[in-house]
Amino acid sequence: MATYVVELGIAAAALHFVDASSPWLGIAIIAGCLGAAGLYRRRLTLSVFEVAPRLMAAATIGATAAVVVGAPDGVEFTALLTVVGLVCGALFVGRFVAYSTQWLLRRHGVLRRKTIVLGAGPVGGFDLAKRMHQHPQYGLEPVAILDVDTPPRLTPDAIPVRSLDDALTDTLGTEGIDALVLAFPKMNDAELAKLVHDCGQRGCEIWMVSRLWDTCPITGRMDHIGPIPLQRLDHHLQRSIKWRFKLLVERCLAAAALMIVSPLLGALAAMVKISDPTAPVLFRQKRVGLDGTEFELHKFRSMSPADEAESQTHWCIDGDPRVGALGRFLRASSLDELPQLWNIVRGDMVLIGPRPERKHFVAMFSASVHGYSARHRVPGGMTGWAAVNGLTGDTSIAERANYDNFYIANWSFWLDVAIVFRTIWILILKFFQACSPAARRVSIRSDEPSQAKMRMTVVSEPAAQRRVQPSTFTPMHPV
Repeated sequence: MATYVVELGIAAAALHFVDASSPWLGIAIIAGCLGAAGLYRRRLTLSVFEVAPRLMAAATIGATAAVVVGAPDGVEFTALLTVVGLVCGALFVGRFVAYSTQWLLRRHGVLRRKTIVLGAGPVGGFDLAKRMHQHPQYGLEPVAILDVDTPPRLTPDAIPVRSLDDALTDTLGTEGIDALVLAFPKMNDAELAKLVHDCGQRGCEIWMVSRLWDTCPITGRMDHIGPIPLQRLDHHLQRSIKWRFKLLVERCLAAAALMIVSPLLGALAAMVKISDPTAPVLFRQKRVGLDGTEFELHKFRSMSPADEAESQTHWCIDGDPRVGALGRFLRASSLDELPQLWNIVRGDMVLIGPRPERKHFVAMFSASVHGYSARHRVPGGMTGWAAVNGLTGDTSIAERANYDNFYIANWSFWLDVAIVFRTIWILILKFFQACSPAARRVSIRSDEPSQAKMRMTVVSEPAAQRRVQPSTFTPMHPV
């Protein structure tokens, strides 16, 4: 990290060459370009020539943008080329020094991470672990090889091979494991997903050997140990800087939205109170959020009050007689959801994420729907990928879980932007539908599936149908 600071310092000196008015802004732009290119992530293979194309491209774009922003009066083309050359050279030299330092420290046993190889087959137990042991410059120190129904033994490099039965938890707790490498273990997908989640909760770094690596070309940002390509799994989204930035931005947006719509909130609160003076304006209900923790969700009341037991264990279905005319309008237009902006400001929810559910139904669905509990890796949201794909009301719970997990696994800022625009379009349509004469006679929307649909989805749906392959997902619309 210190070397990265030095290389950016040299880049700042290069910006002074053209009398840039704000060199620190230029450095921030260059650092942002390097981060966007993935040049600050931890690598196994320390080769400056492997990252040189992305390093030079990011440096050129960043330096050019820094000069344009920092020299508003203009700069000669030759001076621009000089700055770009100096910045590229500084970053290349700085990266070479950084990688060389890390290489030497790893060779001497420093900066190495204790690692478990999961999979005792030819790739895991007899090749990958051997390369990790014989080449410490990769930074992974194999302490054990684990797999299902594997007899205990030692490899030629004295690496213990053990059975996976209860051994992983013991090894993680007693030996301070830092990393896990998945090398084709003999486990089904459900067991493997749970194991990865548990290891991620412990802060382990997780790598996976790409299948068909020796027959098909591997594309994308891969690392490798010798000829074996490894892909790092971003198993704990909550720890990433980008996700934390998303949370900060969404809380700020929610606070701003609360101030902007405060007159509307006041008007809606008055209408709710007039429609039923004896009932509270806000509906408060316990929902399950991040890592299974409960929080109090807020909505405008749209139906007659129910006792606590009924509220926590019963669905509200279309045509419920307790929903009045104002309640039908609020539900159909989604205006009853506006108080959840306060939940976002408090940090209970996010703007975009899986819709939170009640504890009673979370326990039911987690036991019967594949992948449902994995939705709680992130906080619940006001809108989400499942919602904008029509998975609200009388729709499959398993489909919702699949779409929510797809969102978590493939999250990006651009996906959030697409969801926001699609949500705005859906809300506009729903508002006009709610104002139509037909909508005044019957509710067109319900947050939860009906009892019949719930039974069909949760009890009767075969497990094989709950697991949706990526190719079956509805493609993202242009907006």
